[in-house]
Amino acid sequence: AIMAEKLKIISLGGLNEIGKNLTVYEYGGDIVVVDRSLEPRNGDYVVACIDGEFTLKEYQLDRQNECVWLIPHNPNYEKIRVTKDKQLLIWGVITYSVHKCRRK
Repeated sequence: AIMAEKLKIISLGGLNEIGKNLTVYEYGGDIVVVDRSLEPRNGDYVVACIDGEFTLKEYQLDRQNECVWLIPHNPNYEKIRVTKDKQLLIWGVITYSVHKCRRK
């Protein structure tokens, strides 16, 4: 059974993360399902909080360089290198997305 406190449904707005396996937010109002009970694996899309700011990015653990990379697939954004000197909270792993196709 899935516990409600571990599974969240979030409505998103504005242009943000576009590309690869997750093509959402183009018109706003898209919905993602976030599972807070999962540990992120490389390639997962996550809702992350870095130094108090939330973002949605692809997760990559880089053991060799002792950091985490948060990778956007929108060409307007840069990769974020998260080292031990930053506060990183992986709020949850995105497991499903619903994309709004019809504009208002």
